[in-house]
Amino acid sequence: MPPAACMLRTGVLPASPFLSRIWLDLFTDYDALERMQQEEDRLLQKEKALQLATLKIKEKYGKNAILKGTNFLEGATTRERNQWIGGHKA
Repeated sequence: MPPAACMLRTGVLPASPFLSRIWLDLFTDYDALERMQQEEDRLLQKEKALQLATLKIKEKYGKNAILKGTNFLEGATTRERNQWIGGHKA
């Protein structure tokens, strides 16, 4: 039992309407929640770094520097559209 709950139960703390409304969360594993939050933050930072690297490559070498494999299939128009000026054939 948490120390505050023990003090309330043993009568060390005086009973008051404010203390009776304390919510005791005895079943939440805060260490596990913190680990999950840290893992999520780490994954988000990794994703952001990947996106920044992709943007830098595209700025330096052009839009066609990084494409998905499906952009090379027959009938795919991404590479062709990237050559157009303002979305129009010029």
